[in-house]
Amino acid sequence: MLSSFFISALVFLWLRIIPFSIGLILLSLSLAALSAISLKVLNPYIKRTKFSKFRDRIVQVLFALAIITSVVPVVFAVMNYESKVSASTENAIETIGGNGSVILAPHEYGHAITYAGSKNVADSLFLLAPAPDKRVKDIEIVYSSQSETTVLEIMRRYEVDYLVLDDYAREKFGVNELSYIGDKKCFSKVYDEKETKVYRFKCG
Repeated sequence: MLSSFFISALVFLWLRIIPFSIGLILLSLSLAALSAISLKVLNPYIKRTKFSKFRDRIVQVLFALAIITSVVPVVFAVMNYESKVSASTENAIETIGGNGSVILAPHEYGHAITYAGSKNVADSLFLLAPAPDKRVKDIEIVYSSQSETTVLEIMRRYEVDYLVLDDYAREKFGVNELSYIGDKKCFSKVYDEKETKVYRFKCG
C-alpha cells in the first residue's frame, strides 16, 4: 500500500500533474512511513549480530536520519508553498462558499475552497481522491472545451454549483472567456470583481 502510494506520487510528480512542493510532501510522508516499517524489520536482525549492544544507538541514528530526510523537507515545502489564489478570487470563494456547495476551479484553489466551507472537484492533494487523473482532465475540459454538452456532463457528474474564472485560469488553460457561458438557462453570473468571475450552474 505504502509502496504503491510512493510510486504513484513519484509518477504524478514526474508527469508534472501535481506541484513540486506538494509532490515533495507526499514523497516525504511516504518515505517516513516506509522508514518506520524498515526499522521494525531491521530490529530483530540487529539483535542476532555482534552489533546488538549498539542496537539502541543504531535505532536512534536511523530515526534521526528519517526525521532529517523526511519531515524537514515537508516543513520547508509547506513554508515555501505559494497559493495561486488572487485576492479577488479568494474574496469570491469566501463570498459564495459555505453550505457544502461544490466549486469547480483550478486544482490549486482546492484548499482555499475547502477552507471557505465548500467542496472542490480536485485540490493539490487530489492524488488521494478517486480517479485523480480524470478529475484534473475534466477540469481542463470545462475551461477549454467548445462543447457545451460535454461541459454540462462534467458539471453534473461532480454536482458542481459554481464555476470560477480568473486570470490564473485564463493563463493556465489558454482561454479568455468560456464559449458556452452565454447560455443563460444553465449559467448565471453571481460574482464579477476585477479579474474574477463566478458563474452559478443551474442545470445540475
